[in-house]
Amino acid sequence: MKSEIQVVPPIKAFAAKKLVMIAWLLYLSGFIIPLSAIGSLVIGYIGKKDYAGMGYDDDFSKLIRTFWWSLGLSIVGIILAIVFVGYFILLGVTIFVVYRAISGLIKLNAFSGDSWKAVSYTHLRAHETREDL
Repeated sequence: MKSEIQVVPPIKAFAAKKLVMIAWLLYLSGFIIPLSAIGSLVIGYIGKKDYAGMGYDDDFSKLIRTFWWSLGLSIVGIILAIVFVGYFILLGVTIFVVYRAISGLIKLNAFSGDSWKAVSYTHLRAHETREDL
């Protein structure tokens, strides 16, 4: 079966990008206001469904996975805090969350893949004309 190319209106693609950005910022603000991390999870699930196939599926999935992994490891860290090992786990979870959120924001603001594509030397030579030499 052939895969069809979906043409996305620029407004909807812009909205998806902004939604991912808001979700990551909400996730980071979860260190100050814990309920905002849950808001980020809700945005992740809604965005994954509403903006499917627009190039932000990985971002929404990454949001969701980060939330559940950090919640699970935080629970383990809190339980193991009794024997002091949990504090290292909680520190690791904090570093993990900050890294994932910042890398997600950087990826959103980086150049699109179309503007910087690596091409081989042979490919460049194939498109040369006599005037280029």
